Amino acid sequence: MYRRIVCALDIGKLQKCERLLKRAAALVDDGGEIDVVHVVEEVPSYLADLPQEVVTDAIRDSQEKFENLCRRMAIIDRGEILLEAEPLAATHALRGRVWKRVVAKHELPDVEQRYRLLCTKLQSGRTIVHVQADERPAPEFEPVEPDLEDVYFNAMARHT
Repeated sequence: MYRRIVCALDIGKLQKCERLLKRAAALVDDGGEIDVVHVVEEVPSYLADLPQEVVTDAIRDSQEKFENLCRRMAIIDRGEILLEAEPLAATHALRGRVWKRVVAKHELPDVEQRYRLLCTKLQSGRTIVHVQADERPAPEFEPVEPDLEDVYFNAMARHT
């Protein structure tokens, strides 16, 4: 019936997503496409007080759901497509180029200035930074398996 269907989904509501995607699959022509849109909104400031483990678990859960639902993804900023790829391919493209280390808060400005900082995470009261570099940026950094969060921040960092 349709060559292309666009579905706007809230990944946090997986059962509803699955129903909508099944309905779209029933309506799309053979060889047609189903595009999935999930908007990542700014995190309200009142959520900043949540324990980082809660935030990290929620992000990881959303990423897993997203990877299971979608064959392709796009990162769009202010109407400009920054990246269009398969989720697994996007994370694999960063393999061997994402590094992490624990830093003291007073070290963050230096890390931001010296390295291509992707993100900071608070884990068990420790600040962990992820940076992107083609090789180990310094001896204290260790490799980390990239995830969709790293893909997102890498695309945004290249754009700004």
